Amino acid sequence: MVASLGRTPAYLQNAGFGIGLPSDENKKRELEEILRTLALKPGRISIEGIERLAKRLGLEMWQEPNKDGGQTVSITGAIIVVDIDFIGNNITQVALSFANTLGTSNDLAPQAASILRNNLQPDKPLMISNLADFANNLERLSKLDKLSQAPALNCFTAITGLYESLSRIYEHEKTVMDGGAVEAMCRGNGRPRMHCNGKVGLSVEYWKERRKMPTGGSGKGKERDVKMDGMDMLEPAEQDDPGDKGTTWRIIIEIDELGAECASLDTVRTSENWVGKNTIKPSDDSMFGDDYIIDWVDPEPSVENLMEVDSARPNARFIARLDPPIVVPLLDEVTIFSSLGLYSPPGQIGATTLDGLLFPQALVPGLPPLTRERKVHLPPHMDPLGRVDPSVNHRYTLHTLKPIYAREVWEIPFGHPRQLGPIFQIFRQYVLLATLLRSCFSPHSNATNNSSGVLTSPPPPPEPTQIQTPSFTPDDLDSFLSTPAPEPPTGSTPIDISLYSDPPTPTLRVIFPSHVVPQRLISLEIEVSRNGGVAARYSIVDSPEQVARQGGVAGMGRNGLVGEDVVARAIEVTEDVGMTAEWLRRIV
Repeated sequence: MVASLGRTPAYLQNAGFGIGLPSDENKKRELEEILRTLALKPGRISIEGIERLAKRLGLEMWQEPNKDGGQTVSITGAIIVVDIDFIGNNITQVALSFANTLGTSNDLAPQAASILRNNLQPDKPLMISNLADFANNLERLSKLDKLSQAPALNCFTAITGLYESLSRIYEHEKTVMDGGAVEAMCRGNGRPRMHCNGKVGLSVEYWKERRKMPTGGSGKGKERDVKMDGMDMLEPAEQDDPGDKGTTWRIIIEIDELGAECASLDTVRTSENWVGKNTIKPSDDSMFGDDYIIDWVDPEPSVENLMEVDSARPNARFIARLDPPIVVPLLDEVTIFSSLGLYSPPGQIGATTLDGLLFPQALVPGLPPLTRERKVHLPPHMDPLGRVDPSVNHRYTLHTLKPIYAREVWEIPFGHPRQLGPIFQIFRQYVLLATLLRSCFSPHSNATNNSSGVLTSPPPPPEPTQIQTPSFTPDDLDSFLSTPAPEPPTGSTPIDISLYSDPPTPTLRVIFPSHVVPQRLISLEIEVSRNGGVAARYSIVDSPEQVARQGGVAGMGRNGLVGEDVVARAIEVTEDVGMTAEWLRRIV
C-alpha cells in the first residue's frame, strides 16, 4: 500500500535494499503520514467537502435553510464570514464580509467573493470539480484571520493599507514615465491589484512578457507608424492598461508569523499612509538629479496600538510570495536579503547552477552540452535578402564557461514597501535573462511561441546609425573557436550560446555564421542589467576555416549597417535570441 502511493518505507530508506521487516513504530509513523496526506486532499465540491475543509482550517461552519428552498453554508472565523448558497448541488451565490473591519477591505469584498464563486463552479458541464482552488483561497483568508490580534492588528486592513499606498505610487508613475502603465509596472514600483488572477488578496505585478511588442489600441495606447531603415513597423506607444494577456510576473503579499530568523524585521503595521500626501518629494530634495523620488514615510502607530500600551509586539510580518518563483544567483540573493537586514535566506541551504535550475537536463553527468533544434520564422518585411521562404532551422548549443551558482527564490519577507522597488530591479534582470535562454532551449514554454515552435511576431527592423567599433578582440574567442563542435543536421544554422557573469551583470555571448558572408562569424554579446535593461555589442570575425585559409591571420570588424543600440532594442522587443540572431545575420 505504501509503495503504491509513491512512498518509500522507512526500513528500505534506512537499510538501502535491506530485507528486515519494519518495526511497529515505523509502521505507525508511515500510516500516520499517509492519513495526514489524505486529510489534506480538498475533495469534491459539496456541502460535506466544504465542511471537512472548514474543520481542517479551524473555522466554524453551520447550515440553515435559505429563502430559495436550498441551504446556506456559513464559514466564519474571528473576522471573515463566507456565505455559500446551495440549491441541490448547485451554488447560486457566494458572499464574503469582514466583521469589525472598515474601509477598503469590505469595499473590495465582492471581487473576492466572485473569485470564490468561480472556484466552486464546475470546469465542464456535468462534471463535479474539486475544492483545490477554493481551498487555497480560503486557507489564505483563514491565515490572515488567525494572525489578526484584535483590536491591535487586523491583517486584512493592513493588506488593503499597502494596496492604497502602492496604488497612489502606480498612478503617479503612469503619468511621469514615458511608457505609461506598462513601464510603471515593468520599471517602477509595480502594478498593485486586489483579488485577481483567481487569487484573493493583494498582488503586485512587476514584469510582463514582451512588454515592448506592438499592440493595438486607441488613445495613449495607440500604435504609431514609424520608418526605420526603409521599412515600416509599428512601434508601441504609451499604454493606459497593461492588460492581462501574456505571461506576467508578480508577487502575492501575505502576512506570516514573524519567526526567529526574521526577528530583525519590522512587524506588521496598519496604515494607508506608507507614502506622503503628495506621493513624491519636492524636486530640490533630489540629490542625484532623479526625475522624482517617492516620499516614503514610516507610518505612525495606529490608534489601537496607542491604546494598548502594554500589548505585546505583533508576531506577524509581511511576506511576498513569488508567482512564479525565479532563479537568482547566490550573490544577488545575498544582496536582496542584506537589504532587508537579514544575513541569509531563511530556511534555505544548498545551491546549483543557474543553467541547471532553468534546464535540469543540463545537470545530467556525462551528457554533451545542452542542444536544441528550433524553426524560426522571419516575417517577409524583415528579410532584406528577399527570400521566398523566410523560415530557417536553428541548432542552439549552451556552453557555461564558468558556473553561476544560484537558487530558486519563492518568497521574500519585508517590513516596509519601499524595500520592494530595489528587489524588483533584481527580479526583472533575471526574469529577462531566463526568458532569453528559454527562447532557445525551451521555446514551447514561452507563450509567444505557437505549438509548432515557430515565432510569428516580428522583431524591429534595423536603423542605420554610425557608432564606434566595439573593443573586442579575436583572442577572446580562441578557447571557444578551438573546440570542435558537433556537426549540425543538414540545413540547420549552428548558434553557440555561452553564459557567464561579471557581477552584477550576466552576459550571453552568441556566435553564429553570417548569411551575407558565410566565411565570417558574428559574435553578439547581450548584457542584461538591473531592471531588465539590455546592452548589446557585436563583432564580425573570420571563421576557423577562413583563418586557416588566410595562413592563421584573422580578420575582424563590423560593417556599420546597424547600430548596437538598435540591436539592443530588437532584443528588448522580441525577447528572443534566435529571432534577433537570424535578423542580424542577414544584414551584416
